[in-house]
Order: sequence, then structure tokens, then C-alpha cells
Amino acid sequence: DGHGRGIAEFCRPQNGYRLGTRGYRYAGVCPADLETLFLAAYGDGFGLYERRVAVERLDKKIARLHKRSQKIERSMAEKTTALVLPQTPPAQRVTIGVELKQLTEERIGIERSISELESDLAHARQDYRDYNDNLARR
Repeated sequence: DGHGRGIAEFCRPQNGYRLGTRGYRYAGVCPADLETLFLAAYGDGFGLYERRVAVERLDKKIARLHKRSQKIERSMAEKTTALVLPQTPPAQRVTIGVELKQLTEERIGIERSISELESDLAHARQDYRDYNDNLARR
């Protein structure tokens, strides 16, 4: 009897939606008479979860690239300082010049990636808002 009440409580559409928004996986425990509405609500919630996670991943990836870009800038400043010091030997100046070129190319690539990811992020945020708005209208 307690199991039946627990299943009935668990298999409510509101719970399905809540579990979906948290990214939980459904293990197929609801009886057929409760499962249809539960799964519909769960699917709505899980769709929202997937879109939120996509936005969060893009945000984190952009943040990592910004951090790397800042690290490159600091390294480039240090190398530029070493390049102009009178005590820096000519052979080391050549090495530093090559390193600066490589860092510049990496930074340019990162800036391009950030630009593309920011566009992807704007689309992902809009998709999240549209999906959420669509759910609210139902």
C-alpha cells in the first residue's frame, strides 16, 4: 500500500517536470496509467535542463578562453620586456621573437574562437528563452 502511494506521488507530472529540470534520468518506474503525463512533463523539464546546460557550457568555455588570452598577454609583455633588455643575447632575442609570433597567433585564434562561441551563446540563450516561453504558454 505504501509503495503504491509512493509511486502515485512520484509519478505526478509536477514531479516529472522537476526531475527533468534537474537532469535526472527516468528509470521507467511509473505504471502505464500515470506514465504518459509524467513523461510529457519530464520531457518538458529535461528539454529546459539541456538548454540551460548548453548555455552554462558555452559560458564556461568562453571564460576559459578569456583566461588563456589574459595569460598569453602577460607572457607576451614579459617576453617583449626581455626582448628589449640590452643584456639579452642576440640568439635569445631570435627565440623570443619566434615565441612572440607563436603567442600572437594563438591569441588571434582564441579571439576568433571567443567570437564564434559568443555567437553560439547568444543563440543558445535565445533557444532557452524561446523554449521556456513556449512552456509557460502551455
